[in-house]
Amino acid sequence: AWDDDGCALDVTSRYASRWLHATQKLRSSAHWVHSSLSPFQSSTFRNQQARLLEEASLKKSAVGAELPKHLSAYKQHPLYALERFLNKNQILYPKETILGYCRGEPVYSRECVKTLHSREHWLKQGQTVVEDAAAAKLVKSRSKADGAPPQTSLYGEWQVKPYEPPVARDGVVPTNQHGTVDLFQPSMLPVGTVHIQGCPGIGKVAKQLGFHYAEPVLDFQFTAGRVVPVKDGIIVCEEFADVLQQAWIEAQHHAVETNAKARRQRAASNWAKLVRRATIFLALRAESAQVQAPGTASAAIGSTAGVWSMPTK
Repeated sequence: AWDDDGCALDVTSRYASRWLHATQKLRSSAHWVHSSLSPFQSSTFRNQQARLLEEASLKKSAVGAELPKHLSAYKQHPLYALERFLNKNQILYPKETILGYCRGEPVYSRECVKTLHSREHWLKQGQTVVEDAAAAKLVKSRSKADGAPPQTSLYGEWQVKPYEPPVARDGVVPTNQHGTVDLFQPSMLPVGTVHIQGCPGIGKVAKQLGFHYAEPVLDFQFTAGRVVPVKDGIIVCEEFADVLQQAWIEAQHHAVETNAKARRQRAASNWAKLVRRATIFLALRAESAQVQAPGTASAAIGSTAGVWSMPTK
């Protein structure tokens, strides 16, 4: 629908009698509909109020509606869910609230469907599983590496807490068992350290100065059929950051001067080689021209013939 300001609002749910059970599943994804209508929507108070009233009207009509009578209607239903249609990484939590039954199977609210993740996935989001938390669900592991566990433990959002980064002490950066720092989120940076980026070769300078540092792992990517960590920069303690960056700048200047001096020496050497080779080439060409000159060759032949034709006395 269009209002007087030329803004559009999706009101399909108002006129589709089977919106919750069938119509919503037949249309395109909600993300596509929203992105298609976004150029025609306004952020004014009037438009926002109309959208909120439309959503409230849909929820009000859904409260008084009867539960679907067919099991297939609960698949991807926006309000209700059956346990049989959950994905392998989903669970019902809490499971005590039952809205009704459909052919003997309990019907739950869609809000009770929670998505589970592994410890590694939660860590990438800056969350860590609480201590002694039992896995909410066990699924078959997808890893085919030797020694990999046959099952993967999954945990819900109620079993995790924000990641608490370790503290650097005595100039030493705390690392994991691989000697690196997990830095999937900015909040995971160890306390008392600095992440230095955009300085290629700064790790070598830190090693020369005797500063302890570690490489951060920002993400993982698949390369040639294996998982490779994505690293960028180094992590050092705050008290070494300024000195290290200044030393890196001086090292860059020294490297530029060294490379320029090497280029000048290489250029001078190449010119010397060129001059020597050109001199030798010109000398050989002059000698070859003198030997192979036409006048010189005929004179030489004539003198030789005269010697053989001298009469004998």
